[in-house]
Formats: sequence, structure tokens, C-alpha cells
Amino acid sequence: MNRFFLLFTFWCLTNTLYSQELLYAKSEYKNDTFNAIIGYFNATTCKDSVICEIKNFSGDDIAICPNGGVYLGGFSVDADGFYEYKMIKLNLIDCTTTLITYLREGLTSCTCANDGTLYFGAFSIWSYNTNTGVLDSIGAPPDLYLSGDLSFYNGQLIGTVYTGAVLAFDLDNIENTTNLFNYDPSLSSLGLVSASQSCDSTTVFFSLTNDRGIPITGDTINKLYALDIPTQTLTYLCELPRFLIGLCSATEFIAQDCDLVLDLDGTDNTTTDYTIGNWCGSPPAPVCDDDIVLYDGYRLDSVKIQLLPPFSNGGSAYLSHGVIPPFVSASGQNTTTILLQRTNTSVPNESVAANYFVEALKSIRLNNSALPVTPGLRTVQIIAFAKNGRTDTAYAYVTTPEIVVNITGDNTICPEDTVVLETGVFSNYLWSSGATSSTISVDKSGIYSVTVTDINSGCTGVGTYAVGDVSAPLADWDATPPRCHNGADGSIELLQINGGVPPFLFALDGGQTTATPLFLGLESGMYNIIISDNEGCTWPDVVELQNPVPVALDIGNNLTLEIGTPGQLTPIITPADNYTYQWQPTDFLSCSNCLSPVTTPLSEIQYYLEVTNSSGCRVNDSILITINTPDGNVYAPNIFTPDNDGKDDYFTVFGDPLLVQEIVKLQIYDRWGALIYEGNNLSSNDTNVGWDGTVKGKSATSGVYVWVANIRFTNGNTVQKQGDITLVR
Repeated sequence: MNRFFLLFTFWCLTNTLYSQELLYAKSEYKNDTFNAIIGYFNATTCKDSVICEIKNFSGDDIAICPNGGVYLGGFSVDADGFYEYKMIKLNLIDCTTTLITYLREGLTSCTCANDGTLYFGAFSIWSYNTNTGVLDSIGAPPDLYLSGDLSFYNGQLIGTVYTGAVLAFDLDNIENTTNLFNYDPSLSSLGLVSASQSCDSTTVFFSLTNDRGIPITGDTINKLYALDIPTQTLTYLCELPRFLIGLCSATEFIAQDCDLVLDLDGTDNTTTDYTIGNWCGSPPAPVCDDDIVLYDGYRLDSVKIQLLPPFSNGGSAYLSHGVIPPFVSASGQNTTTILLQRTNTSVPNESVAANYFVEALKSIRLNNSALPVTPGLRTVQIIAFAKNGRTDTAYAYVTTPEIVVNITGDNTICPEDTVVLETGVFSNYLWSSGATSSTISVDKSGIYSVTVTDINSGCTGVGTYAVGDVSAPLADWDATPPRCHNGADGSIELLQINGGVPPFLFALDGGQTTATPLFLGLESGMYNIIISDNEGCTWPDVVELQNPVPVALDIGNNLTLEIGTPGQLTPIITPADNYTYQWQPTDFLSCSNCLSPVTTPLSEIQYYLEVTNSSGCRVNDSILITINTPDGNVYAPNIFTPDNDGKDDYFTVFGDPLLVQEIVKLQIYDRWGALIYEGNNLSSNDTNVGWDGTVKGKSATSGVYVWVANIRFTNGNTVQKQGDITLVR
């Protein structure tokens, strides 16, 4: 199915490696190493040019696949002297190689088929699919020993053997071989290649040599011939400039498949026909798929496209074509028959010619001059004609369906109600209301229509539907909002209802229906009430319960006060109302039920305020009062004279009596760090307590001493102070 595309993709390469230019491989052994030499050889000038040299690789044969890949088979020698047989891929631009697969045995010959499969071997034939990476053994006829090359000719795999023959191999039954040509068995054919423009324009190049890489007596023979297999003749072309192991061309795979194939549906189907399941006349219908395959191993001459009866007999259907590529002409524009003909025989090769016809076929369209198109099946016959008289026929089938549109839904509508109109499943919809969905909701009576587009064909159809109307009731509601913000004690009650057909039923927000519409325990918000009358009509109504303004209370930020310093609490309350206040706890407060009391705390305390408005709605806030106790109010003298004169006879620590509760511990150290006095739980500011200047009952010597005091404040905090004191006598 992909043969044409393989050929066309490779066309660029064939413009370089045309029918007289070949790619060769040869093996050179020097410095104890096999090296592969890759080059071009022109069979017209008999000159070659080296492209690449591959180190440590034998280069036993070479092949080009339709995807442009160049593959080289051979062996290399590892560090232990073992041979590694493998197939590599060669980049002719930078001469880099990529390992494709290891081989289970050596090879002397290889070639590539049009599906990307490499065929190679020496004593048996193997295949390797370059697309899937699958290596497979095909087998071997008895006593097979390929001498140097494989190629294709007239749809068959051919190869040279050391017994002096060219054999054709049956790949379905490999033991079934045909002898095509015999030559002097004292010589070896190491190069065999088909260079094809088409199956009826193929040159088989054939090399003969007595140079097998070993010393010989006499002259060295390296000759290139053109082999005519039908006449069993060799035509001498030139003397080869070097010993060539393998030859290949960019077009030898063309000769693998000598057939005429027209496949309108390309790779999409197992049939060669093309089907458009439904067609409505616009846009015009193509007669082939985008991946159409048109392949001819021989020369393609013309293609005939014809619209068959009954729609070709005086109807409104006709064929047209777009831009026609070079080398092809078209006749019969806007008629029921178009003929595409080859206008130039100098097309580079048949793959290019087939591509021109393909591009022309892609531009052909089936048209209809009158819309809508009459339903039915239209058949377009396409016949490809080759030079050798071969033909292949395929058909394009185009069907136009009949589109039936049905609309369903209620045929009456209540005011402020809707009716859902629905049609079938289509790809597009356009209602008279402008809606573009399969269903619409209408809120008034009238005639409604819809134009639809069929999913399969793209054809359009139209349907219409009539909707009548009835009268609606009008309700008057009493809406009582909740007492407090975000409360749930609101209510809705029906005051009266006019119009409609009683008795009525009422449902709040999709709940159960009731005949006595009084709805209690409601939060603020929008409520949907459905009213149903005795005729089964329903009408929506909406009632809103307002949310009362919330009471906002802000006592303010937390406070820090100096101990014994009063502070006033100043809450802010909104909105204005007749509020009541309650502070907790009441300690240190000037009042507990006023808005802004004054507090004079002696220690840290947190107050809570609850405010109640005239509707009984409550709100709370709190504030934390912390006490700042400066330790800078604590001091001690730096000199004292314990001489019992009633002045400065004791050393102690002094402080603000409102701040200092007691001296928890007072310690005195001499200059060597020895503790000489310790007093506990001393009153501050008492000049008759503390150190009396003695050590173990004896007067201490004059000098400097260190004191350390742990002091507890009235707020419960304890700090440590220290300093030095000079004793003077």
C-alpha cells in the first residue's frame, strides 16, 4: 500500500544516484586490519570517488533502502581476535556509523526491498526489517555460496554464486531457484545491481574479477558489464579502477515489484476503493483519499475518471479538476469524464511520474450544480493505463442521504415557564431563536424551526414545531427577615394570589409541596417558590429575606500599663442601638455594665465584654492588659560604713515599694569569690537588714566586695541584680 510513497520519498536521492551512478563498497586489508572503502562509481565515465573509510570493518556489501538509509554488512575483529558479524547504517554526510544488528553468520551479499527489508547472506539468506528490527532466517537452497551481491530483477531476488551463475530466488520457497545466467567460474562476480527507472527500463550492472584478495598470476581482471538476462549476453562497459566487493543503486528496489496498483483509499482500508458515506453537494467531494497509492513498475500513460449512470445522464452532477502538475494534461473540465494523460516521457523515473498523476487525482472533485442534492449513490470509475497494456480500476462511491428532522416537546406553555424542544442527534443545530444546541428552552408560544447538519454526511435538514400558551397566577408574599445577622428565624407567608387555576400547591427551594404556604425558620437570602395550579402548570417566584446588619464590636488592641497606672477601655460598637454591656471579670474595673470603664490592675488580666442589642443579638470581644514593671527602680549604695554609728551600718537593696515585693536572696562575695554572706526574704528599703560588714562574726577588712540579689516584684516577676560595694572603716 506504501510503495509509491517509498519511491517518491527517495526521489531526491535518485536524482543524485541516477541509473548510471552506483554506490560501491570494497574491503582493504592493511596493518593487520580490515577497512571498508565506500564510494561513488559512474558507469558512464568509469570513474569513482571515495566517500568514506570505515576503520576495523570489512565492508563486504552495501545497500540503499527506499527511506534513504545506507546499510553496510561485514565484520570487525574484537580485542580477543574474534570476528563480530554485523549490519551497520552509514551516514554518507559525515561517515559516521550506527550499529543496526549483530548477525548470526557472515555475509557476502545484501540488497534492500521496497518495504525497507534487507536481504543478505553467504551460505543462507536472511532478512532484517529496518522498520521493526526483526531478524529472520529465510533458508538456503542446496550448496548455496553467494559470491558477492544480491539485487532485484523483474520482481525477483537475484544473486551471484561462486559456481559461476546468476540465480533467481523464490522467497516463498527458498529451495526453488532458477538459473538466469552462467559465466566463467574461474572469475568471480562481486558486484550485481539493478538500476531502474521502471520495470521496463532496468539496467543490470555486472562486475567480473579474478582479484579475490589473493596473489594471482597474469593480468588482473576487473571489468564492468551490462547484463541482458533475456538474451544471455554481457556488454562490456569499462575497466574498473579498483577491486569492488559490492555495488548498489538508489533504485534497484523498483525492480522488486513490477505491477500496476491503483489504491484510492491508501493505507486506510483493505480495499482499493474510496467511499464517502454521505455527501450533500457542498463542498465538492474528492474522488480519492489523501494517501492514495498509484504505483507502476512500467510506464504510466493515462488515467480516466468517469461518473457512471444514472447520475451522469443529464443530471446536475459533474467532475472538475484543480491545478494540474507538470508532465500531465487534463481534458473534460466540468463534465462527467476527465482524462489525465502523460505529456512528457523525460520524467526522471516512474515514481515521479506516478506522483504527478496522484497530485492531479487529488485535485479532482465531484460537484452538483443544484442544492439540495438528490439522495442516492453516485459512482466514479477511475482506470489507470500503463504502457504495456496493463490497467487497474478502482471506484469512488459517494452517497447522498435523506435527512429527516423530528422535534419533540410540550405543545403548551405557561407564562414565565419554559418548554424544552428537542430534536435528534446531529453535528450542528441552528434554531430560529439563534440557539445552536440539540435542545432549546422556549418561554413563549410560537412557531419554532431548526436547521440541522447530519453527522455522517454534513447534509442539512429542517423541522418545525408549534407551542401554545396559558395564563399564570400572581402571588403576594409577606417576607420577615431573621432577627439577627446570619440568623435562622425568618419566615415567608402567602398574603394573597390572583389569576391562574386554583387550587394551588407551593414548594420552597425544591422541598415538599404544601397548600398552606407559611415557611418558618429561614435564613436570609433568595428563596425560589414554585407555584403549581390545577392544570399542572408551574411558575417560579422569588422572595428575598434581607440579612440584618451585623453588630460589630471592637474593644481595641491589647494594652500594657505601668503598675498602678489607670487605663480606660474604649470599645467601638456599630450600628447605633440601645445596647446593654457586661464586663467579666470585674476586678480593678470602675464599672462592669458601662461602655468605657477605667481599670487600674496590679497584675496581668484579660477582660471579656458581651454586648446585647435591642433585638437580643449578642456579640463578644476581649482585651489583654499586661503590666510593665521597670527594674530601673531597683538600686544599691556603692559605699557603706558598718561602724555602728546608726548610718550606713547595713548594706541592702532599695526599690519602689509599689514595684518591689521582697529581696528573695542577697549574697556577698569577697575578692577571691568566696561567699561571705547570704540573706533571704529581706524587706527592701529597710536600713536595718542586710550585711553588717562581718565575716563569721568578725569585722571584714576594708575593700571592694561583690553583691548578687534576686528581687521579686509585685507582678510576680523575679530578676537578678548584681554590683560591687566598697566597705570603709
